Amino acid sequence: MNGVERRRLRAPLVTVGCGLAIAIAVAVAAGWAAAVPVAAICMVAALVYYMAGGTDSDVGALIGSRADERQSSVRLRVRAGAAVVLLVVGAIGGIVSASLARAAWPYAVIVGLGALCFFVGLAAYGRGGRIRHIGFPGGPSRLDERQAAVLLHALQLAGIVMFIVAAVAGVALSGRAGADSFRVLALVFALSVLGGFAVVRPRSG
Repeated sequence: MNGVERRRLRAPLVTVGCGLAIAIAVAVAAGWAAAVPVAAICMVAALVYYMAGGTDSDVGALIGSRADERQSSVRLRVRAGAAVVLLVVGAIGGIVSASLARAAWPYAVIVGLGALCFFVGLAAYGRGGRIRHIGFPGGPSRLDERQAAVLLHALQLAGIVMFIVAAVAGVALSGRAGADSFRVLALVFALSVLGGFAVVRPRSG
C-alpha cells in the first residue's frame, strides 16, 4: 500500500473509531438495538469518506489527507469559524433556556469546555512565542501571521472537542434531558463547517 493510499484511509479509520465509541456509548445508555443503526451510519460515512478522498477536488484532497498549503489553510479557517459560531449559539442557547426556566446546563457544558480548550490551545500552540493584542479594541487585525495562526489553531481545537462531546452526549443521552440540546449544538458545528467549505475556497497563486 503506497503513501497516498494510506493517507486516504485516515479519515475513514477515524470515522470508524469515533463511530464505534459512540455506538458503545449508545449501547451502554440505551441497549445494543439502538447502537446498531448508529454503527451502520458510521460505517456508511466511512465508506463515503473513502470514496470522496479519491476524487480530484479540494474536498477530496482534504478528506484524503493530501491537502496543499492553501487547502489546509481553508480547513483551518473553516473549523475555527465554526467554533466561533458554536460558542455564540451555545451562549445564546444557554441564556434563552435559562430565561425560559429550561435546562441550560448542556449549553453551559459545551461553552465552558470550548473556552477551556481554547485557552489550553493558546498556551500549547503559543509556546515559544507570545500571543499579544488578542482582544478589543483592535482584535485579530492587530495580530501578526504567527499569532493569527495560533489563534485559529486554538479555535479549531475548541471546535473539534465541542463537536465530539456534543455529538457523543446527544447520542448517549437519548431519551434523557439535555440530549436534544447537545444534538442541536453538534448539528450547528457540522452545518457551519459545511457552509464554510461552500463559501471559503482555496485561493490560487
